[in-house]
Amino acid sequence: MKKLTLTPCVMCKVGVERIAVPVADVFKVLPATRACRMPRLPAAIIGIAHHRGRIITAVDPGALLFDAPVAQAGAEARLLILDRGQRHLALAVDAVEEIEPLRLGPELPDGQRPGLKVAEHRGRAVFAVDTDRLVASVLAL
Repeated sequence: MKKLTLTPCVMCKVGVERIAVPVADVFKVLPATRACRMPRLPAAIIGIAHHRGRIITAVDPGALLFDAPVAQAGAEARLLILDRGQRHLALAVDAVEEIEPLRLGPELPDGQRPGLKVAEHRGRAVFAVDTDRLVASVLAL
């Protein structure tokens, strides 16, 4: 059996849920005001953002992962730009809280959606995001 390893993760608020995104997958954190809303897109895609000459698809992880759209309108709202090869995707989160090491590995129980695992952080359950599977689910939209 493979051991769970400590992985530094960015802890974020998405509505009432907390998610953990591995630091290695986060390219940049920007204010959420940089996202431009676009009409006629699926509920999980809130629009586009521009960063250093690249167009980035901004996604609402609440709608995509938890079937609960979240309005990122607060002063703490951020875009987490994920760098997955040539695909840039931004998660619109309500707040970025901290960077913490979490024990991640394939042995963790699955969450309610593919690409989510349930991990523990300070005695509370958090959802660890598999960014490769998240990007694949966005491309499937």
